[in-house]
Amino acid sequence: MFQGERYEIVLTRSSILRFQDEIYPYLNSNFSPRRVFEIDTEIFEKVDSLHHQPHRCSREQMLIDDTKAVRFLLYRASSQFELKIMFFIDEVSNRVFVTDFFPTKMNPAKIRST
Repeated sequence: MFQGERYEIVLTRSSILRFQDEIYPYLNSNFSPRRVFEIDTEIFEKVDSLHHQPHRCSREQMLIDDTKAVRFLLYRASSQFELKIMFFIDEVSNRVFVTDFFPTKMNPAKIRST
């Protein structure tokens, strides 16, 4: 069991929209319903893991100049589906803001930091 500080997880509107409008339809088109359920569960287990030690994740190099110090947690379902869970940490409010679910095969200019 994890010890220490526990962060609240906040999914931003843009992250929810990306998941609903792009990620979930892609999964439904490319995986069986059972596998979609498994992937969905695994993704949100990764998100939940950010409650503890979110600083363990790497900074996103495409957003290195962003004042929010955007980090990512990598999720890989297969060689055809890899996703960066983008987030930043607000130490004042003790929250982790998930800003994007970014498919690694997508144009990097489309990463959302807010």
